[in-house]
Amino acid sequence: MTAVPVHTISWQCLDRLGGDSCRIMHGAAGWHLQGHAELVDTEQGVIALDYQAHCDLYWNSIAGRIQGKIGKRAVLIEVEKRSSAWYVNGVCVPALDGLLDLDFGFTPATNLLAIRRLQLQQGDSHFFHCAWLDTTAEDWQFRVLEQQITCLASDRLHYCSPAHNYEADLLLDDFGCVRHYPGLWRQK
Repeated sequence: MTAVPVHTISWQCLDRLGGDSCRIMHGAAGWHLQGHAELVDTEQGVIALDYQAHCDLYWNSIAGRIQGKIGKRAVLIEVEKRSSAWYVNGVCVPALDGLLDLDFGFTPATNLLAIRRLQLQQGDSHFFHCAWLDTTAEDWQFRVLEQQITCLASDRLHYCSPAHNYEADLLLDDFGCVRHYPGLWRQK
């Protein structure tokens, strides 16, 4: 049986030309995100990527796939959790052991994973580390990234990424997807 989208969302990029669209589907084994991002980067050229992220029923990330082009370079990145270890293109990355969330650095879609997994109530705050795809580096490798989210209201979170010196209030839609990511993304 084919999964049917339960939610769709599109964004416009605010810090460069481009956009992103994502479908979120639910199945017997969990949740599935499927999207496409096209961005124009001054250093890397046109970035066109199809992406997928798979989670269990409780929004714990279990796998992801990114395929497309970064400038003229073809990319295929597959990430998979086996027990508590993460494998990227079949190679174990011990630094990511035990992490529960994937964050693809080029799309706001994967912010949904931690938001839904944590289910914070107003006033709750949580520090966590995720397996973050570092798209700012030329090698596009997964690294550990510390993040903090604080629930301000059912449709608003305060987000903090100390490593990037970035802090902002994020607006959410009814499903938990980020509608507005100040300076970076806005829902179309």
